[in-house]
Amino acid sequence: MRDRFRFRRTKFPLFGRGNCGSPWRFARTIALGNAPRLQAGHIFAPPPERAATIREVPALQPGTHAPDFWLLDADGDEFHLGGELENGPVVLTFFKASCPTCQYGLPFLDRLAAALEGTSAQAVSVCQESPGDAERFKLEFDYGTRVLFDTEESGFPVSNDYGLTNVPTVFLIEGGQVTRTSVSWSRSDVEDIAGKLGVEPPFRPGESVLPFRPG
Repeated sequence: MRDRFRFRRTKFPLFGRGNCGSPWRFARTIALGNAPRLQAGHIFAPPPERAATIREVPALQPGTHAPDFWLLDADGDEFHLGGELENGPVVLTFFKASCPTCQYGLPFLDRLAAALEGTSAQAVSVCQESPGDAERFKLEFDYGTRVLFDTEESGFPVSNDYGLTNVPTVFLIEGGQVTRTSVSWSRSDVEDIAGKLGVEPPFRPGESVLPFRPG
């Protein structure tokens, strides 16, 4: 099983990019055994007993130092993580506009960002695609959170520093340390981050929200 997994991973390498619905992720599911038979139009959701294993990735974990960075938004304005952390916690979300799980989860995270207004914390997102892609995403999903760019053209320097292999990935950063890491979409992770920041979870009464969706 170990050799089989290594072969699959070599065949589909991930060079620090966030990957959504990758062939490597599907190959890993096959390597785990008991893979479901997929049908057209169906979204693969791992059974609960396997979800935790599938979500294991080398993204920076709580207790590790959060690498400092400078990135630009679409207007050319600079965001410096170290400077912003002097004002309070930062919720940092990496995403791709073309990722279906990002399209599902980021509107909820946008509500969280709005809830943080007026507090010492803030939310910012990092798009791994072009400003044009991000603008279409913002218009389609009414997404208002500030968007920075860490793209293939630049070599994904920040994504690599944070160990990204899948999107969406969310980090809660406080005092220069990662205090929470969430890979893919997880309702409980978002609830936990909101609780740590002293705001209500971004879910409306009676709203149906998936507990987990793989990225």
